[in-house]
Amino acid sequence: MVTERVTVPKPPQRGQRMSLEEFRQLPESWPRWEFEAGEVKEVTAPTTRHQEVLTALLLVLRSHIRSQRLGRVWPEVNVELMLSTGPRVYIPDLVFLSQEHLHRHQEGRIIGPPDLVVEITSPSTASRDHLTKLAVYHQAGVPWYWIVDAEELGIEEYQATPEGYLRTASVEPGQVFAPKLFPNLQIDLQTLLQEEPEVETG
Repeated sequence: MVTERVTVPKPPQRGQRMSLEEFRQLPESWPRWEFEAGEVKEVTAPTTRHQEVLTALLLVLRSHIRSQRLGRVWPEVNVELMLSTGPRVYIPDLVFLSQEHLHRHQEGRIIGPPDLVVEITSPSTASRDHLTKLAVYHQAGVPWYWIVDAEELGIEEYQATPEGYLRTASVEPGQVFAPKLFPNLQIDLQTLLQEEPEVETG
């Protein structure tokens, strides 16, 4: 019987420096990592609440985008962005590419700015989503950015301008969100989540 030794790659250490090519070789499993100018940052595993919000948004966005033939939407895929200070690789909760930019979807990842990035924030990620990532997404040319509060179900919509992001909507929990990016769409997160059937356990 012939046995073959399998080499298991060592997981990176928090703050470890590597090249973009080395980062691309990391296994696609938890823990997952993001990449900021040569440094790796561990991504916290999502909570069930976070995933409920993500699923609700994904379903309504995918249905609208497909019916209108606007492009494609993906959850939790690597997005590679090039800045003057070095590359960034983030894993947004949702990304949308319009039909004219579908060529940026390459080999299972997005290379270049999506038309929309959605980050579902929690207390542990709120500062990074509102400050670091907001600045990076604008510098990288992402035209639309949504920040969704997973606990309160509030939504902020930002549109890129030459001076920075302009907040075009700030929707309180229970209010209907009518995104300027999708004029014919209305999203009521609170209602969407309440309509999900509960699974009975034995």
